[in-house]
Amino acid sequence: MPSLGVLNLMESTSQAAPQRSALAEFQSRLQAAQRREQSHETRFQTWQRRWADAKGPLIERMESIDEQLAHMADDKRTTPRLTIVRHDERDS
Repeated sequence: MPSLGVLNLMESTSQAAPQRSALAEFQSRLQAAQRREQSHETRFQTWQRRWADAKGPLIERMESIDEQLAHMADDKRTTPRLTIVRHDERDS
């Protein structure tokens, strides 16, 4: 019959292997999560730069549209300037 010391050694050896495997798996997942986070951060910074470049022209265009709409509203017309007419083939 094996001694108690040998049984303890066998138990600690059999538990150590799964613990190392779990630790390696954890480290692998942690590194993958860190890479994903870095990728997301890089994409977000790229988006911020693109938005900064596009923001000025968009603001100018919206201001121009607002001015055009305000100019159109200055007239005292009672009829609309824009009429949407739908032609339904079933009515023909």
